[in-house]
Amino acid sequence: MDQTIINTIIGVVMACGGIATGVLGWWARTMWDQGKDNSERIAKLELTVARDYVSNPELSAVVKDIKDVLVAAVGDLREDIKDIGKRVDGITQHRRAGDPS
Repeated sequence: MDQTIINTIIGVVMACGGIATGVLGWWARTMWDQGKDNSERIAKLELTVARDYVSNPELSAVVKDIKDVLVAAVGDLREDIKDIGKRVDGITQHRRAGDPS
């Protein structure tokens, strides 16, 4: 093989390597910039969430309203259970003749 052909092949391979390195460097730079942009966006979003999210007094008022409704519902259930207990206690303990065993 002639030295000129060998030099040409080596030159083409090195040129392809240079192009590949350039593309890889461009891609890495793009990813780096995108990562920086994302971290800035996240920082702004954290500020927005901290500023605009439901404040503690608003949340406690809503929770208090929910708690009052639940307490009232449980109180009604307790009264119903007491009424059922009184009815059951009033039933005689003897089975009727037609009840299945």
